[in-house]
Amino acid sequence: MKKILSILLLFCLFLNACSNKIDLTEKKQEDEQAYLISQGGNINLPLTPFKTFNPILNDNLYYFDFKDLIYSSLLEVNDDSSLNNLLASSLEKLDARTYRIKLREGVKFHDGKVLSVDDVLFTYNYIIKNKANSFYYNLLNNEANRIFAPSENFTISRVDDSTIEVRFNSESVNNLYALTFPILSSTDDYSNYKPNGTGPFKFESYDKNKKLVLQKNNSYFNGQSSIDTVTGIIIE
Repeated sequence: MKKILSILLLFCLFLNACSNKIDLTEKKQEDEQAYLISQGGNINLPLTPFKTFNPILNDNLYYFDFKDLIYSSLLEVNDDSSLNNLLASSLEKLDARTYRIKLREGVKFHDGKVLSVDDVLFTYNYIIKNKANSFYYNLLNNEANRIFAPSENFTISRVDDSTIEVRFNSESVNNLYALTFPILSSTDDYSNYKPNGTGPFKFESYDKNKKLVLQKNNSYFNGQSSIDTVTGIIIE
């Protein structure tokens, strides 16, 4: 929950720095205003127009942060840049380049599907398949950390139905940061995609170029949010 609140707080601080016209104490505001906290556990956050809900293919900076409310990753980055387990329940270092990761049991996607190793492997392969359009491929496959280049011997493999083994191409203290990409469901329809993650909020509705509404995920594995609804107000 601390991570979620940090995301929301960052939106607040960003907008407060950008404009002195936003009054956080005034409840009634026009839709085009970017930020509003209201009584009853609801919050409005800013978004700019984006092309797709798919977090692997989306290149919108606002949605890049917003998607962390919908999706979860194996590991997450804390405010102090350290890492902690999220969808991973345990992480065992086998050698300088190899880690064995066990998934949390009973984690469900918003459509009710139980998380499995298939979803992790699917997401990794989906990034590789869409490397020309994936922000995550471009971010991770750089000169400093070429982990997504098959020739560099980076692999994610199945150990059993709840365990994967990750082998990096070289030893680095930053290797595990590569495992912070959002995990997709292997059974979703990506030709007509709607958000479906394992995060603290789930997709409720979308009014194109106006607003995106999320509802609290009452089955979230890492503790329920005190906020009931998050509305992304889309501004030009």
